[in-house]
Amino acid sequence: MATVAMLLATVSCTKEGVYNPKEKIAAIHQSTLYSTTSSYSGTSVTEYDTTPKHMTEKWEWDGKLLSSISYYNYNRTTRMSDFSYKLTMTYDGKQLVKTAVSNDEYTTYTYDGSKITKIEEYVEGKLARTYDVTHDGKKIVKIVVTHIEEVDLTKSAEYALGMILPTRSAIDALRKSAKASATVTRTIDLTNDGGNVTKMVMTYGNETYTAEYTFDKNKNPFYGCYVSVGEGGMSFLNENNVLTEKTTWAENGSAGESNTDTYTYEYDGKYPISVSTSNTSSYGEYYTSTTTHTTYYEYAE
Repeated sequence: MATVAMLLATVSCTKEGVYNPKEKIAAIHQSTLYSTTSSYSGTSVTEYDTTPKHMTEKWEWDGKLLSSISYYNYNRTTRMSDFSYKLTMTYDGKQLVKTAVSNDEYTTYTYDGSKITKIEEYVEGKLARTYDVTHDGKKIVKIVVTHIEEVDLTKSAEYALGMILPTRSAIDALRKSAKASATVTRTIDLTNDGGNVTKMVMTYGNETYTAEYTFDKNKNPFYGCYVSVGEGGMSFLNENNVLTEKTTWAENGSAGESNTDTYTYEYDGKYPISVSTSNTSSYGEYYTSTTTHTTYYEYAE
């Protein structure tokens, strides 16, 4: 573990679009634990279901540049990871300018010097969505999403959003409105406190999605690195590591569904080597469900 912590400590990125660590991620693994508790007539019964640790991503490098990530899904029948798709990267020098799943499903990136200004998502070779990015100094403070085509969020776009949104669940929230019957926009406002995004507000028509974050005091090894690395608790946007994420959906000004995710880290020194995300949902007073996802990082020797 000490060796892994040393590898994490060597990550250093200062320019958006550039990911050039001295040590390289080789693979990412995940495991999941589901527990449900049902209460009736004074008796509580808890049941468990697990997805064991399995590989979800395999990273390939061309010298110092990340060239592709292969993604895998867990097959509960064979109890092995099945290949799903490969995401390939294209660079202008050291700066990432395109990620692609195929020739007609890809995402492009535009910069103003060292700052990203626009992300464009293509499906079947046609522009499906644009993401216009606004900075305040070195911080991303606003993202305007324009939906053009009625299509689901693509895999290449998910990777891109992992670079500019503070957590994975923020991407899931955006996916809820990914399909649009006409050209519409969604605005994402980010509030920064020091080196961390403490609040995100997404507006779409009469709906509002709000996420508020708390952080630990430990260093996030991926801070400033423009690359998506699994669980959102280690987002590149934040200098420290997310501890809690409280989200609320509201419609016409009335608060609706709310949820809290809790992140737990395993540390060796100041840097985490794994992160677990736990979510508890209650359905009335008789049924409670808790889901815990754990992500593990494996490094090339």
